[in-house]
Amino acid sequence: MSIHAPDPSSASNGRRLGDRHGESPRGFAAFLLRGGRLTKLAGEVASYAPALGGAMIALLSSLSVPATGLLGGAVVGGVVLGLTADEAPAACALGTNNNADQIRWDCEDTISATFTQTRSEAKALKVQVLGNASITVASGVAFVLNKTNAAGGDIEWYHNDNTHTRAVVGQTGVVHATNAGTGKIEIRAKTEFRKTGSTGSAISAKNTTSGGGDIVVNVATVTGSAGGHAIELENDGAGKTELTASGAISGGGDGIRIFDSEANTSTNASLNVTVGSVSGKSIGMRLRHRGGGNVSIVATGAVVSTNSGNTSTDGAIHLESRTGSSSVHLSVATVTASAGRGRAIFVDQHASGPVTISASGAVTA
Repeated sequence: MSIHAPDPSSASNGRRLGDRHGESPRGFAAFLLRGGRLTKLAGEVASYAPALGGAMIALLSSLSVPATGLLGGAVVGGVVLGLTADEAPAACALGTNNNADQIRWDCEDTISATFTQTRSEAKALKVQVLGNASITVASGVAFVLNKTNAAGGDIEWYHNDNTHTRAVVGQTGVVHATNAGTGKIEIRAKTEFRKTGSTGSAISAKNTTSGGGDIVVNVATVTGSAGGHAIELENDGAGKTELTASGAISGGGDGIRIFDSEANTSTNASLNVTVGSVSGKSIGMRLRHRGGGNVSIVATGAVVSTNSGNTSTDGAIHLESRTGSSSVHLSVATVTASAGRGRAIFVDQHASGPVTISASGAVTA
């Protein structure tokens, strides 16, 4: 078996080996070998071969390691068998390739509490989910990612590979990202996002400044609950807003809610939505486009609003295009607004561009 751990004296990730949340170095890095991989502890990364399932190894650094305080641990031939009580496996740890352009967190194993990052550096903030991590947060939002520096830096949340099959679950949300800088927000997921609580949005992405970049969301299935929205996007930036979903989207409020800013007249500020089926208890898709780019909405499955109401402009699809010369293209399969829910499709075109609507199936209100 060969094991590699970072040099304890290196400046990797801006910390010495063993540092965790500003603590002083402990003189060793701890890892849990599980199912053919190393779980990272204290933000450090290691690799090994061949697999050694179920064994716990702590590597000695050049600093001495106290023999006390170990969980059934003893120093044997330079290897400490056991972990200190406060060195439980870290759910998210700093990656190995952080530099002047990015800070990346790698998340694996079990995550049961909110992971929050608020960064002010002018560089990208990235979170990647590795392997088949178990992510279920029973209280609050699973991931909260904020960029506060107006100078720039992207926010990215994504699955690292094709092996992740478990739903990512949060009570009041799964991924909430807010970027106050000039960068983009990108969220890419290969399995279900599920919100269990009665408030909040499963996915929330907001660019809050006029100089902000794109919002790009590419997901599978997104499931809301009794209240709140499945997907909520707000783009006050100069970039496009793009949503792609390969699975069903269902919200306890709106299924999809997308707003962008009327202050952004850039032709790059387009709105593109390509989805399968969408349902919302309020509105299936609520879209307000005030940018200078065109609008393209394609739904290959059923779009449905399920609650009754008395507001005539509500319905299964509610689309406003407010400024400039933007064109609107809407292509749907079937659209159903429940009884009393207003129009099945409502399009309010204030821009000077043309509007085209096509439906391959029944449109019912």
